[in-house]
Amino acid sequence: MRPERFYMAHPGAFLIPAEHLDDEGIADLAWEERELLQSRVGLSKEHIDLFNRGYRLYRERAASLHARAPGSWLPPRKAHLLLVTDPSRVRPYCQPFLGTTWFLYASDLDPARSHEEYVCYQLFHVERLAFLKALRAAVCFNLSYFLDRTEDELRDFSRAASRATRPDAPAFVALARALHWIQSLYHLPLREPPPGRTEGLGHVDGADLLIPKEVRPDLLALFGAFDAAAREMEASFFAAQAEPTEGPAPVDIVCRFLAEERPDVLLVDTAGKIVYRPEDASRLDDARAALAPLVSARVAESLVKDLRIVSDKSRAVLASLRNPDVLPRTSTEVDPDGGVYVRADLGRIVYELRHPGFDPLREEAPPYHRELLAARVVHEWGHLVHEAGLIRVPEENEHAYNVGLSFVHSTWQGILEQMPARLAEDVKEELDALGADPARPGETLARVTLTRMPDFACNLFFRRYLRPEEARTYLHANVRHHLNEDLGPLTQLARYALELSYLDLAGISDPIPHFVETTYFDGYFIKPKVCDERQLRELHSSIWRLCSAYAVDASAFFPAPAPADL
Repeated sequence: MRPERFYMAHPGAFLIPAEHLDDEGIADLAWEERELLQSRVGLSKEHIDLFNRGYRLYRERAASLHARAPGSWLPPRKAHLLLVTDPSRVRPYCQPFLGTTWFLYASDLDPARSHEEYVCYQLFHVERLAFLKALRAAVCFNLSYFLDRTEDELRDFSRAASRATRPDAPAFVALARALHWIQSLYHLPLREPPPGRTEGLGHVDGADLLIPKEVRPDLLALFGAFDAAAREMEASFFAAQAEPTEGPAPVDIVCRFLAEERPDVLLVDTAGKIVYRPEDASRLDDARAALAPLVSARVAESLVKDLRIVSDKSRAVLASLRNPDVLPRTSTEVDPDGGVYVRADLGRIVYELRHPGFDPLREEAPPYHRELLAARVVHEWGHLVHEAGLIRVPEENEHAYNVGLSFVHSTWQGILEQMPARLAEDVKEELDALGADPARPGETLARVTLTRMPDFACNLFFRRYLRPEEARTYLHANVRHHLNEDLGPLTQLARYALELSYLDLAGISDPIPHFVETTYFDGYFIKPKVCDERQLRELHSSIWRLCSAYAVDASAFFPAPAPADL
């Protein structure tokens, strides 16, 4: 795989994958990656050293805060680091790897202007923002961080905030100016109020923060500063996206592409109406009306690239089938959500002009969107291929599958038997909610995992159609924590057991350390003795036995090159 096709997949950003972080910071970079960082991104050794110092502070302080206040502070972990060098090309705080992305601006690492205290807090900020998905909540929950800092540490943070050039820098200047009244807050248990100091203290649920009545206007003003900075940052981004250029009108760029290349895709407008299909490429009035809001040639060209990817991947899948008519015309697996999905009845992929993560009429695709789009398209076809019986457990693998299933049941039984006594009531409640037979609870937990086996089958299928960076992006993006999804620990474990197999497909030789280090698993499962690493390995191994029994029916496809090395 060419490094720049993965690390620099989007203009204006550079990705450092989580596997390149160790306890000390950025490590294990090949010379090609270091060369890209220095020559193409402009990050020197001093920039990287600054990040590493801030990262080490983050790990040390997150571990301490979580140990002392586990109810309101997350344990340290690693994440994929997205460094933004051109804010006009990257939507603020985007999460290409949902829940496992740290979003920093390259200017945060400028050794002449920044400081490790500032870098450290930015990591806490993006970490909390990714977890809570709300800006005000992220700011509020992190206020107790400053109750634990020395005067020198607060001063270093404030000085760096005053020199920062990131698009939302005014918000952090406001935070620095608020440090004097933030010191009057209380937190259970980081700074408990003195005896008798209970009147007029408001409690923030989840943050364990106690706020004196007299500083509430200041807190609202701080929230307002962050809101205003976010609005200004977003407005600036969309203004840059809409900058006009010489040449054809945006709508003409897309319509010419539709007429000349006739991409194999169904284009659906924001109201849900099909406005383009390839057989009607000479009649584009509906498409032209739907595309009229396109703001710039840059955005139009991005949309063309999206539609071309959808078409190219669809044609590759259909051309590889000896008999495309074998695909079903109805589907129980396909979820018509997310902006891109397969219409089994029409035998085509739908691309909607309304996406949950971005607006394809107002902005170019965000980082790693197109890699995820390529994988999503083939994954959607994979559902139909699976339902057609072309990805299955062949007869010669049935014995191995059944043996593997017995291992899954026994592994679950062992995990349940070793659960801490303090969790007995919660475990029983979760098993009852899942409808488990008290005599065979492992079978129910295995079933929770098996309901998602079609997704594994699709991932097994799509490797022959994807470039390495496309497969790697998709597989990494689908391995994340589920702590904020209102799932019990057993259901989370059942999900993790299958998602670990995605890292196997991604070519990670030992996926356990990567998984443990990026999903808070150590802090919420291993240290509390809910599930130790040995049990996790046994669960992963037993599920992988089932996964390994699946195979694509080669007789249904024309010969193809060997699958890409992921």
